[in-house]
Amino acid sequence: MTPTKNAPKNTGLGKFENDSIVRTAIAVQNAGDGLSESLKTDPVVLHRGDEVFVVLRTKVRHVAFPATDRKHEDDPEVARLHVLRTESATIVDSELVLDAIETQERRNRERQEADKGAQKLDGMDEASLLRKDHEAGKHRRTRKGCPECELEKELEAAGE
Repeated sequence: MTPTKNAPKNTGLGKFENDSIVRTAIAVQNAGDGLSESLKTDPVVLHRGDEVFVVLRTKVRHVAFPATDRKHEDDPEVARLHVLRTESATIVDSELVLDAIETQERRNRERQEADKGAQKLDGMDEASLLRKDHEAGKHRRTRKGCPECELEKELEAAGE
């Protein structure tokens, strides 16, 4: 196969019926979305605009391979869609999950930038990426491992 200008990228996700899998996604069912019963959690009063973190326990119910909007004559592209069924849920304190969520958000941004053709600068280690996110205001609170957040925490502890 000769590479073409719009050839699919090698994502390492394999193939489905000879079509390149170019991304993965999840769809969550039975998550109290109005089409299913509300999820049961401890009683809590929430207000508009509250930021709430909910952890779901799910099981993979189905895996589908829908075609993407990009078509390649010699190598069509598909997505791998994992359909999850919610088993249970709980509201958790942000401290338990915020690092993981912010890390995933950063990875998503990096993938999006890479997909747009932007290259990560050489020498951008984890601390540099965290500093860049901090300067852009993307940390909602003190972020473990971020040099800028740690400095702010030290200054605050020293009363400055």
